[in-house]
Amino acid sequence: MMEKFEASLSKLSIPQREEAIANYIDRNRKAISGLDWKMVIMRAAANYCDTYSYWHSMINNPRRIVAYLQRIKKKYIRFHEIFEQNGKFGIRNHEGKILVHPLYDFLRTPYVYIDDLCLMPVIAEKNKKMGLILPDGKDTVIAEFIYDDMQLRSEPPYFEGIIGRKHVLIDRYGTKHAKSKGRQRVLTAYAMTNKRLCQTVLKGRGAFRCHPSHRSFKPFRNFSYKSFFAFVKSL
Repeated sequence: MMEKFEASLSKLSIPQREEAIANYIDRNRKAISGLDWKMVIMRAAANYCDTYSYWHSMINNPRRIVAYLQRIKKKYIRFHEIFEQNGKFGIRNHEGKILVHPLYDFLRTPYVYIDDLCLMPVIAEKNKKMGLILPDGKDTVIAEFIYDDMQLRSEPPYFEGIIGRKHVLIDRYGTKHAKSKGRQRVLTAYAMTNKRLCQTVLKGRGAFRCHPSHRSFKPFRNFSYKSFFAFVKSL
């Protein structure tokens, strides 16, 4: 997946590359989670130095290593932050520039792996409804504030809007996608029988599995939610 990111970087100038890498790290903070920055310096020095003695003298200079670490972190660790103003929330970058104005009751920045330098929408709540906006300083609306809930997915399309019982998948451009009709619907119910916990799982419109010791449980021939909950209640 990094090929897209590297291809995008190849078209940029050095300052633009540095900014793009900083933005990438900001959106994908797990990329540097647990990273040993000193090892980054060591490997960079190995590529830079012509001789082993020069490399050895460089890495054994604590002041130089600390200076390089501070320089790298200042250049690439530029995290945005959510701030509160008059009870409303907004987002600003590391320089204090407003990316999302403080007009919202709730904000959630999605941290997902993005490899093409795209601008990801932010999940926002306004007037008790959820929607998607861009952190572009203009609060551009990607998905209207009509949803009861907005969930983040781990794969494209990254967002799932919910209105009542209706679920809609939304990509980063605001395009809506219907959920697959063939997806399995899984419900889990817990019932205590003979002081033992039995987990009942229904899949689709057919049979369910249960603990092997509960052989009296039989599949539903004609599945319905009403019959299922009546069954659980009777246990």
